[in-house]
Amino acid sequence: MANHPHELPQSEYTHLHLDMAITGLGGNSCGQGGPLLRDRVMATPHTFGYMIWSDELCETNDPR
Repeated sequence: MANHPHELPQSEYTHLHLDMAITGLGGNSCGQGGPLLRDRVMATPHTFGYMIWSDELCETNDPR
């Protein structure tokens, strides 16, 4: 496990990292408190979907 991105081993693959939701930034480190309740991501079940297709597919058989 690497603590910093430059410590990761080189890879020949492309890696895709998806974040479904990110909690808003608050000022807790400065003493003003955390993000407003409406800006927090709660620990409840979440789902999402996505599609990936190649440029070649788009040029020859556009799925849209």
